[in-house]
Formats: sequence, structure tokens, C-alpha cells
Amino acid sequence: MERHSVDTPSEVRAPVGEQGSGRLPGRRRGHRAPALAAIFILTIGLGACDFEVVNPGPTQDAALDDPAAFMPLVTGMSQALSAALWRVGLVGAEVAREYVQGGRIFTTKLPTTPGQLTRDDVSDAHWNTAQQARWVAEDGIRRFRESAALDFGTSALAAEALVHAGYANRLLGETFCEAVFDGGPALPGRAYFERAEAHLTEALGVAVAAGDEQLALAARVGRASVRVHLDDWVGAEADATGIPEDFVHQARFTNSELEQYNIIYWSNANSPFRTHSVVGTFYEGYYESTGDPRVAWDTDPAVPNAEIATVPWLFQLKYQSREDPINLATGREARLILAEAALRRGEAEEALGILNALRTSLTSDLDGQPLEPWPDTDDPVEVWGRLKAERGIELWLEGRRLGDLRRWVADGSPAEAVDVADRIRLCFPIAESELEANPNLELQHPDPVSPAYVGG
Repeated sequence: MERHSVDTPSEVRAPVGEQGSGRLPGRRRGHRAPALAAIFILTIGLGACDFEVVNPGPTQDAALDDPAAFMPLVTGMSQALSAALWRVGLVGAEVAREYVQGGRIFTTKLPTTPGQLTRDDVSDAHWNTAQQARWVAEDGIRRFRESAALDFGTSALAAEALVHAGYANRLLGETFCEAVFDGGPALPGRAYFERAEAHLTEALGVAVAAGDEQLALAARVGRASVRVHLDDWVGAEADATGIPEDFVHQARFTNSELEQYNIIYWSNANSPFRTHSVVGTFYEGYYESTGDPRVAWDTDPAVPNAEIATVPWLFQLKYQSREDPINLATGREARLILAEAALRRGEAEEALGILNALRTSLTSDLDGQPLEPWPDTDDPVEVWGRLKAERGIELWLEGRRLGDLRRWVADGSPAEAVDVADRIRLCFPIAESELEANPNLELQHPDPVSPAYVGG
């Protein structure tokens, strides 16, 4: 199959946080995220609106209160969320066994210890960009509320900002062990989901008042996914019911600069990086036997191996350009939520019917025929296994698998999704830079360990 490669830029600037944090060991510094983020949102926002704009440098905070800056602010929220998503999605996919490491030459290197999220081995940039995405959106919401130029309760712009804030908090909840807000103490990770639910609930009301159906749907399906983690299955099912199956809400990427690329693609596009492979994963054999287009991969006889010469290079085909979007929520995910809700009520037959309706709506890459449905069974444990497999297939490489694995381990639901007994944790720890800057945290803060971990 022909590779869709791109030229490597003549000069690539490493993302913030990858070339050394500049921290001073043992010293605490002031919490500077708000000031830095205020500059970030205008720079990113303007850059995303017009790629010919020259970065004017640091911007006065008051300039962001100008109504003319509101649209760039919202664009900046979107780009901040995208930048956070690719970072945690790239590393989290390995921990969740969505791929294996194929190399470490890429600018944003994968951890030196495969599959383990230890603080010593995970860049502070994952925490910093994810927190920045949350703060940028929430601070923008504050500005919008305080502006006399905006009718917040009926503004589509306000609804979009609330949606971004909701999804940014969901990203944190699904991928980070503990919650910290703006220099505060460490809280249970559930706090991110509670915050996300509040933002998305308000977003739904504002979007409806503004007459924006797409934003209303994004808020509803996003809230459904958040309520899954809050164990509110009645609420999750109510939100997921009636979502059109073809609905899609996505994180956007551009060719503007490295931070705005779809890095899951670009880090493995052979231009020149080949940092991951699906060899040895569930997806390798599953695609070979079914041709399910959701987990398509290919090989290149001219380049048989990844950067590590002993790793066969089986490259994903879900993303084929630096600009390909990544799903944040879909109507198909809403159907999976309905299936899991039914299964948790003990209605395995209904759950299996939903799963098979999703499968048979797709065409196999092997023979052009609808995918085979899962075989009939009255064993709820078997249906649980299929539900967990379907979520892994449907949400493959979308930065969502860690959250699913962690919640299933926590609630002890039947059927193993994937063996994670050798994973120290299924979530990112609080970054060292946060521990050094935050007076409410100890420098030797203990990181949670996965209850499924049986390693040494």
C-alpha cells in the first residue's frame, strides 16, 4: 500500500518542556500557569485563525478582555486541547497496549521504560499542557461572563468555550491519577469529572438557548462519557439516548507548527520517524482476521522495521496526515455507552444487539462485506468481553483507553480487557514541576499504584 508520508521540516523546534524544564532542584517557585496561559491563548488563537500572522510576542492580559479577542480565545482553547490530547494519547496508547514502541528518535521521545508511567520517566509537558488546556478554557469563560459585550446565556461562543472546558477536564480525569486545580491540594481524580460535568451541563443549556444543535450534541455526549466515570449510569444512558449515530465532535490539527500536528500520525509517518507498531498487540491479529477498518494497519516492504531494527513496522492507518482530526466524542460511542448501561442492568442480550448493530454497519477491508457480528451467547461475561473489545476497537488511538482500563479495574467488572498486571499505574502522575511549584504538595508526593499491578 502506498505510504502517505510528508516531508520533514528542515528545522523542528522541540515542544515546550522537552528540552529541559529549567527547574532548580529543591526550590519552589511561584505558580505561573495563568500568566503563561494568557499569552499562549492569544498566540495560538491568532495563529490558528491566520497562519500568516506574525507572533507579536507577549500580550497584555487586559487585551484578552477585548471582544475582538474572543473568537481567537476560543480557537486557542481548541488548539490547547488538541495539543494536550496528542501528548497524553501518544504515551497512554503504549501503556494501554494499543501499540508497542518502535523507536525513541522522535522529538517527543517515548518513555525509556515501556508501559510504565513513573514520574522519572514521563515528561512534565504532559501535565503542563493538559492543565493549560483546562485553564485556558476556564479563564476564557470567566472573561466572557464578565464582559458586557456578550450575552453569556445565549452565546454560541460561550457554549463552545464551556464545551472545551468540559472536554479538557474529561481528558485530565481519564488520564491523570489525581486532580490539582491552580496551586491547590491533591484531590481524587473524580474531581476532574465533576468539574467536566458542571461545564458540559451549562454548555448544553447555553447551546440550546443559542440554537446551536452541534454544540448541544457535543455537550450531551461528552456529559454521557463523563457520567460513565462518575458511575451515574442513569444519567449517562439518558444523555446517550437519541444521539445520531453519525454525530462526530473532534479535536482539530493543522500544519502550522509541531504543537498543532496530529503527532500520533507524524511520529510514525516515516518522515523520518517510525516510533510505534501494532505488532504483537490485539489489533494485529484482529485486523488480519476481520479487516475491521477501525483498526486498519499496513506494512511497507521497502521499510520492514521500525527505528528499532528488531521491531517489525506495522503502521496504523487511522490517521494519514498531520491534519487528521482525533475524535473527542461520537454517536457510535454513545451507542457503546447504551450497551454498557444495558449490560450493567443485566440485559446482556440487549447489549450484544447494540454491539452487533455497530459492527455490521461497517464493511470489512478483506472482502467488502459487512463485518461479522459477535456470535450469540447468553453468558454475560462473554458479552462483557465483547463490550470491552468493541470500546478498544472503536476508540483506538483516541487517547481514551487508559480511562476505560482504569475504571474497569477499579469496579472489578467481568472479563479482562487487556493484561495490565505489569503496569505500575494506568494514569499519569502529578508532574515534578507541579510538586516544586505548589506549596500544597510535598516534593516526595506518593503516586497511586494500580490495584491490578503485581510487579516487583
